[in-house]
Amino acid sequence: MTGPGTVDMAFDNLEPQGPARNAEVAAYAERALALSRAALDRVDASFDIAYGPEPRQQLDIYRPKGRALSALPVLLFLHGGRWRAGYKEWNAMMAPAVTEFPALLVSARYGLSPRFLFPTPLHDVLRALAWLHHNVARYGGDPNRIFAGGHSAGGHLSALAVLRRDLHGEFGLPTAAIRGCFPMSGTMNFDLPEVTPGSEEEEIRRILLADDRDAPLASPLRYAEGNRLPFFISYGEKDFPRVIATGKEMIAALKRQPCRLENLVFAGAGHFDTHLDVARAESRWYPTVRSWMTED
Repeated sequence: MTGPGTVDMAFDNLEPQGPARNAEVAAYAERALALSRAALDRVDASFDIAYGPEPRQQLDIYRPKGRALSALPVLLFLHGGRWRAGYKEWNAMMAPAVTEFPALLVSARYGLSPRFLFPTPLHDVLRALAWLHHNVARYGGDPNRIFAGGHSAGGHLSALAVLRRDLHGEFGLPTAAIRGCFPMSGTMNFDLPEVTPGSEEEEIRRILLADDRDAPLASPLRYAEGNRLPFFISYGEKDFPRVIATGKEMIAALKRQPCRLENLVFAGAGHFDTHLDVARAESRWYPTVRSWMTED
């Protein structure tokens, strides 16, 4: 089920995920999907491409409309949803801006809680990155200029996947093929010294982890040491406190490493506003992303 003729299947037959946890999440989900539908006529796309043997292992590829280009940089951007919800289709709203660089935008599904707990979603992302390295040239992409990013849970998973260099070989992913990471509003550290019963942190651990002892392994901050990959970390001025706090921890850790680093705080923005903002080509997020992806 691939090709430009599958829009109805890709957007109208989304697998039910149950009600949103609150009105703010529901409004964000509705807005992201509406903006994404509206963006489809401005790009060429292939939907629901299998990157692995499991039904959940699918991705969409968005290309510049009406242009036969090759060796374009590739951005794999992962949806959010608190590791238990979300759709890859939410990211289509970014496609007109990204493909105009020019570049390819790729949006992938990954395993969601409670059926799939850590490390399954991480392994799905690593498999998607490896698939892109081995196959994206057929869609006009450069297999050695792949960038990873994501919003919220997707921001966390993108950062962890590129930093877990110890796992790259296992998935057939050359570390050198990954050229940068753009985590947006993602939690960077779950390895807290103390987690209060009934707290938000405890709930998030329950959603993501099969075992509390995996908290360090799920923390991008743990793997910052020795990183040379460029990182562009962004979050909202009014984002979730844990996102801001762990984002600052990550920035401090990466400043001690031999890597390129930039940080953007979306003025006045909450957690969901950061992603909705990049539906606009004028978003402050794009100049850095464009320059990093298109520079020689």
